[in-house]
Amino acid sequence: YFEKASPNPIQASLGNSQYTNALKFYDQALEIAPDFRAVHFNRGGALKNMGKPQSAIEAWERAADLHHPKAEAYLRKYRKKPDA
Repeated sequence: YFEKASPNPIQASLGNSQYTNALKFYDQALEIAPDFRAVHFNRGGALKNMGKPQSAIEAWERAADLHHPKAEAYLRKYRKKPDA
């Protein structure tokens, strides 16, 4: 239910490329509900877009631990090493 919620301030922040602001919302949400898999997953997206791939992977790993349906696919994609 929560993962398909209508647009909210977090999504609006991401749409406006205000990833730092979005991370603040995500961190506040995780203080209240530390096992909210959608927040971990979306936090990973914000971190990736901020140029912090390792932190994004860590967020997606937590989302995967909580069985987020898309987290494993993102981990497979972003854990790949670039061709040398």
